[in-house]
Amino acid sequence: MTAPQTSDEELEAVSRHMLGAICRDVEEYAALEDMVKRDLVATNIDTAWLFLKVLDRRQMPTDGQLGLLASAARQRAHQGIPLAALLRAYRVGAHAMWRRLSSARPDLDPHLLTDSTLRYIDCASSAAEVAYIAERDEMLNSLAEATRSTLSRLVEDDFESPRARRRALRALGLDPACPHVAAVIAPKASAAHPKGVDRDLAEVLREVRQAMPSAACAQLGQGLVLLVPAGHTDE
Repeated sequence: MTAPQTSDEELEAVSRHMLGAICRDVEEYAALEDMVKRDLVATNIDTAWLFLKVLDRRQMPTDGQLGLLASAARQRAHQGIPLAALLRAYRVGAHAMWRRLSSARPDLDPHLLTDSTLRYIDCASSAAEVAYIAERDEMLNSLAEATRSTLSRLVEDDFESPRARRRALRALGLDPACPHVAAVIAPKASAAHPKGVDRDLAEVLREVRQAMPSAACAQLGQGLVLLVPAGHTDE
């Protein structure tokens, strides 16, 4: 079985075998909706096809050939799949693919097949990790900017209507019908070293995001502004 000789039906069978192994081993993938799993089948077909080409040519794929896998990794970031689960899925899927294809390629030297598989897993998962992290960082930066803009408008009451205000809060994942506690963290007086204060506030911002992931927080001119879903200030 070479890449050109492999039928669409055979590739899909390999892909579904990979997906079954992944869903049994990685719970985040097992919980995905059927529509997403159909997308995973298509991604696994690309993975199996690319791996067969690696075996045929005895060389690792180029960055251009890995583009489809990188694109799929970016989609996983948007679907909320943790990076650790993504990388484990690559390992589990590649192992399932190796077992399936090794029985279909008795002509290949087993040592060559094993070496190619390990190198391919490293190559493909590295490309996926880079793409995933870049997409995740872009998503976080976009959310941070949206949060900063919305909190700034709330402080200034810069909305054309209550409806527009509610819509902006919902865009941040906040429920405008629930009570919130607002707080501003800032120096008591004019700071002698503004850059030092900015660094301190940035550190507090990181701590707040870790401790209260449901809060909307951003560093504005007034200081660090927080909007926390809560009806009281205890704890």
